[in-house]
Amino acid sequence: MVRGEAGRILAIARQCSVVDELLTQFFSQTDKSDLLETALTLERFEDERAIRPLISALSDHNVDRRRAAARALGWMPRTRSCVAKALSEALTDVSQPVAVREEAAESLAYRSSRSSIPSLISVLHDPSVQIRFWSVFALGNIRNRRNGHSYPEVVTPLETMLSDHHSLNEKWWTVAREALAMLGQLSPPIPKWKEQFRQELRQATETVDATAEDHRWAQFYSHCA
Repeated sequence: MVRGEAGRILAIARQCSVVDELLTQFFSQTDKSDLLETALTLERFEDERAIRPLISALSDHNVDRRRAAARALGWMPRTRSCVAKALSEALTDVSQPVAVREEAAESLAYRSSRSSIPSLISVLHDPSVQIRFWSVFALGNIRNRRNGHSYPEVVTPLETMLSDHHSLNEKWWTVAREALAMLGQLSPPIPKWKEQFRQELRQATETVDATAEDHRWAQFYSHCA
């Protein structure tokens, strides 16, 4: 964030050179952490000039560069439909590593593009729990970010994921829990899911024998009830 804000200030004085220099740096780096830091800095700019180079990076020989590009593309200017298309293709491309595909799924959550819904639905039964989890998250967020558009086609697919009790990892929770959170926050709301979401949040918060996983879920979504 500090690098991104510093870059914004530099850009006022130096115009496009900052983005150009960051892209040069991004394509010359090989270390995973360095690539992510530079991608996050580019992300803070939300500059359209970075879109095409970052899309091209989704097919780069360096997997870490692909993943970093997928992350940054989630925050590029929302008006560019080519971004959602590129991320959807990365998500559904089974030759891509899971790390790249799950990053693409999460980034699609922030694109608010209806065009990506079919791709997200198509991977809901992918063998990878990471792909399933972040696709559920993306479907819920796409509907909730599009005020005035109900996108009813996301509801049934999300409901089918309520039986997926595989956990993402030790820091998160099950796909089923994530699906309930998305259904419980739909806008406009579906009363039965909103009520069940609130009820299970209360149980996870107040029940003494609730699991640590349930506590993490409830703490994360407590402000949404």
